[in-house]
Amino acid sequence: KGVVWTPPLYAGILPGITRAAAIEILREKLRLSVREELFGVVDLYQAEEVWITGTGAEIIGITEIDGRKINDAQVGALTKNLVNLYRGVTASSGTPVNEAQAVAR
Repeated sequence: KGVVWTPPLYAGILPGITRAAAIEILREKLRLSVREELFGVVDLYQAEEVWITGTGAEIIGITEIDGRKINDAQVGALTKNLVNLYRGVTASSGTPVNEAQAVAR
């Protein structure tokens, strides 16, 4: 409880902007401990909540892994809170998509 685990970058994951923003929100706004450590699939089965981050997907709650339900197959309260805070950050900072498209032309 109160600890969020994420694989370290040396495990082969990408150092994504969404991941970095989620870690910052978890640490700074929610005051949770974030551990960058290796863990296995059994740890995921036993987790209270699981989510993934990605540029296009943003933050997605995972409710099942290998047919095993996570959190009674419900997206957890922490995940929902993280998504809402992330959307607030992205709405108030960054470059709006329509402006980014204009620059790319």
